[in-house]
Amino acid sequence: MIIIRNMRTNHVENPLGFDQKPVTFSWVADAVNSDAEKVLYTRVQVSENPAMENIVFDTGDRPDLDSLCFRRTMPFSPGHGISGGQP
Repeated sequence: MIIIRNMRTNHVENPLGFDQKPVTFSWVADAVNSDAEKVLYTRVQVSENPAMENIVFDTGDRPDLDSLCFRRTMPFSPGHGISGGQP
């Protein structure tokens, strides 16, 4: 099993109220035990709320995402917040 922690947007945990471009995402993935499988793909979803009820951006499953800095190339629509939700 893999645990996701330290999710950040533009190097800030739970950012609110600013418009900074480009938007970058980062996270740390930790294996719970030494028998953990290799991560084959990563998926980044952005929602308007922490419950992840209204997804406004979804990368889909991708093997090429870098956990140190994934840059979103398209701007968010006005009024859309950024929420990390639950890993």
